[in-house]
Amino acid sequence: MLVVSHDLTALQLEHSFRNTIIYSMTFGLLSMVTGIIISGIMDVAAAGVIVFTGILMFLMVTSYKRLNKA
Repeated sequence: MLVVSHDLTALQLEHSFRNTIIYSMTFGLLSMVTGIIISGIMDVAAAGVIVFTGILMFLMVTSYKRLNKA
């Protein structure tokens, strides 16, 4: 899930291929930095928090898209 969660999140935004790649890298970087910071604060394993952060971003983007569509 760690590898594809950022790609799936970027694909939800329906932009060009170039923008999808940029958004994917941005989401990956954000989840990595956020996951490392949260894992340092909570004193837990960083990998799990990074994956959880990526999944959380995916759910937020998908929910936002569905709410705006309705």
